[in-house]
Amino acid sequence: MTSYISTITPTLPDGQDPIETSSVEEFYGFIQLILKAADGRRSVIAIVYSDRAGIGKSTAILAAAESAVPESHTGRPNVLLLELEPDIAPMAFLELILDVLDERPRGRTKSHLRKSVIEAIKRNDVRLIVFDEADQFSRRTFEELRYIAGKTGCPMLLVGLKKILSVVKPYEQLDSRSFRTHHFKPLEEEEIISTVFPQLVYPLWHFEATNPEHVKLGKHIWKKVRPSLRLACGVVETASDIAKINNAEQVTLEHVEEALKIIRTRGLGATRSCSRNGSQSGSHEELSEERHRAKEKGEGDDN
Repeated sequence: MTSYISTITPTLPDGQDPIETSSVEEFYGFIQLILKAADGRRSVIAIVYSDRAGIGKSTAILAAAESAVPESHTGRPNVLLLELEPDIAPMAFLELILDVLDERPRGRTKSHLRKSVIEAIKRNDVRLIVFDEADQFSRRTFEELRYIAGKTGCPMLLVGLKKILSVVKPYEQLDSRSFRTHHFKPLEEEEIISTVFPQLVYPLWHFEATNPEHVKLGKHIWKKVRPSLRLACGVVETASDIAKINNAEQVTLEHVEEALKIIRTRGLGATRSCSRNGSQSGSHEELSEERHRAKEKGEGDDN
């Protein structure tokens, strides 16, 4: 049985085993520090932030969560990995936690919801709650999280863009002992080539880090999309689809170039969601990544 319940949209393909990168190891170590700090039942709120979207935070969360937390005495998953919707309101935040725990609130008011969440976390022996896209927190919603953390002693890990620091800062100044912060940095090219690309399991994608032609192809992809792991996976996934349509034996540079053209013109959110479920919408971080790249392109055109 898996040790966590997740609503996080994965970057890696379905059936993909976790890829043990240096980022995952750092994330695992950070979670261990959080759990140790919370051992005395003192509330701990930790923040993992990055300077930009798409560099592998969600992937690291899913990989590290598998083994970071000891099994619960209840026999049920004891880690919640929750993806926040844009501008989530306090009531919706409380309902999200109850929904994933399959619990019903004892009433309809915010006070009833809050009490139900606290009881549900304790009853289910939840040891860690991770909130992805945590830069979506408003001050009011963060107040709810802070209150619940204090009443349950369950560590809360907030993962998102640097914007989250501005939400947390006033409270961190009041109680610095309860906060931990980690700056999540993108992977370097060497690790992408030696570790990530060889382990991706997209159809017709064959990559060996000792094959000069494969390395050349990998470096070409990374040069175009760095530092975005999400874009790198999006390029490989789209190139894989193109190769299948063309009845090719494996993904080639030609398929990669076509994939890059599609992603540049239509955006990663559109191409990936279309291939999965026919939808044209992307996640908050995908849209953030596309806006960031468009801004960079505009600045480059002005020079």
